[in-house]
Amino acid sequence: MFRRKGLLIILLLLACVTTITLGNQMSSASTEEVPKRILLIYDFRNYFADLRDSITTTRELLGHFNVVVDEIDQAEYQSGQIDQYDYIFVIGLQGIFRNQDMIKDLAISEKTICWVGKGIELLLDETDRYHIRYEGPIYDFATVTYWGDQDSRRDKSVYPIGVKREFSAVSIYSDEVEVLSWLDTGLFKSPFVLNDDNLWYVSRIDLNEPLFYIFADVLMEILPGKVEGYQKVYIRIEDVHPFRDTKKLRAIADYLGDKGIPFMVGLIPAHRLPGEKYVTEFDELPDFVEAIQYMQERGGTIILNGYTHTIYESDIKGEGFEYWDGDKDQPLEVNIDDWVRYTIGRGIMLTVENEIYPLGFEAPHYAMSQGAYASLKKYFSTYSGQIQSSDWGFSSSTVPYELRDTKLFNKLLPENLGYVDPFDPDSIQKIKHNYEMIQIVRHHMAGVFFHSYLDIEYLEEVVEFFESQNVEYYDMRQDFHWVKFGEYELISDQGEITVQYPEERGDARKRLRLFFNRTAFLLVGVLGLVVYAFARILLKSRKQTDRKMKE
Repeated sequence: MFRRKGLLIILLLLACVTTITLGNQMSSASTEEVPKRILLIYDFRNYFADLRDSITTTRELLGHFNVVVDEIDQAEYQSGQIDQYDYIFVIGLQGIFRNQDMIKDLAISEKTICWVGKGIELLLDETDRYHIRYEGPIYDFATVTYWGDQDSRRDKSVYPIGVKREFSAVSIYSDEVEVLSWLDTGLFKSPFVLNDDNLWYVSRIDLNEPLFYIFADVLMEILPGKVEGYQKVYIRIEDVHPFRDTKKLRAIADYLGDKGIPFMVGLIPAHRLPGEKYVTEFDELPDFVEAIQYMQERGGTIILNGYTHTIYESDIKGEGFEYWDGDKDQPLEVNIDDWVRYTIGRGIMLTVENEIYPLGFEAPHYAMSQGAYASLKKYFSTYSGQIQSSDWGFSSSTVPYELRDTKLFNKLLPENLGYVDPFDPDSIQKIKHNYEMIQIVRHHMAGVFFHSYLDIEYLEEVVEFFESQNVEYYDMRQDFHWVKFGEYELISDQGEITVQYPEERGDARKRLRLFFNRTAFLLVGVLGLVVYAFARILLKSRKQTDRKMKE
């Protein structure tokens, strides 16, 4: 009887523990934030003669937030479709929205609507719930005023925007409308960004700062966050290939390392000198390998900057494209998956085998087709640089903050400050201006790059400016990244890097190079013996001749 009661008590206790555990798990699961869904509706993808895709850039920008995005042309919209989404974004480049089902659904919807650019009059004509009136296109605005984060009560700032941009101007007739940003001609004002009930209105989609940065900051008022807010800067040492001056590389590492500044190294692991056919992989130059290892030790994080920074056998001057046809200005006419896999694989194997650990990738000149981006996501968690948003022609867009889990990127660390150009006396001033512009965005990441062949005084000037701004530097090593290629795998988390790779690489090129090196060494040895033997015979013959002459 006692045993039965004891067993019953044990079973009851186990049931209680199980119930509590399941309850905690359900509670934990219920508190996890499920990404909100956005439907992005557009009329056209780009402005006339602009190679940048405004829709792609906006879609990628939304990757800073805890959302998933579906995009459709306005003609594809079906009645009731917005019911499946939490937010509706409408982007009008021409204002041609002929889908009446879309307009009618938006007019009665309680969802959060963000209308950007042209066509707002179509919605205003369909409903009287909003307190704004369409005034037509206006081209003469010269400045934009923005208050920034309303909670911080930051002082308003006025930014020049140039002239001859077209804005869809509106007027307001109620105190219920909150205006976050104003456009000004000097004689007339109109809202650039406003909020009226469930409607957010931005009077133009523009990919240039300051307008794009204002839009990017306003999104923080509208959408739930994904990335923890911060303001950080990174420095990337650019186009580091096997023929760079290793003394300069070490000097840069010492300068930044002594200051405790983490930095990135854009490494090109193989290079072909102009006019030559042979591609030199960096492990053929031990001094260069040691210099990169030294940069890594002093706080540098390696970013794979392509494999050779060029395409196939094409001749190059300096560094060229690798994932884009620069001559025809179009995507490469190859199987892009195979090309990306080959170049990425070569780069990963070369670096890891030499105890150099790349944690991110950067396309040469930021030129990359949409298909190449999709392939790259299989191998690298992290991309550093700008966005090529279309395959219409090479052009890149900047964004002001980190993006995650988008169509093009697992994670994007944006470069948006520019670089030091010794042929442009204003280049450092431009970096300072770009840094001022990015302050518009309350949470941001700012990236700048510096070529290793330049005088280090240029880098010192940039660093001194950052020090005057009390910047916080972004350290890739303290973040989470992964790199995967076949049996090669790198995982970096909180300063610890885990590396896996096969004991035997099976690299035919390296074996062939080793064979030729050993063969050459053997031939040199044999030739040395032959020369030595010939010299001895010659010397002996001369001695015999001298002896006979004396006789």
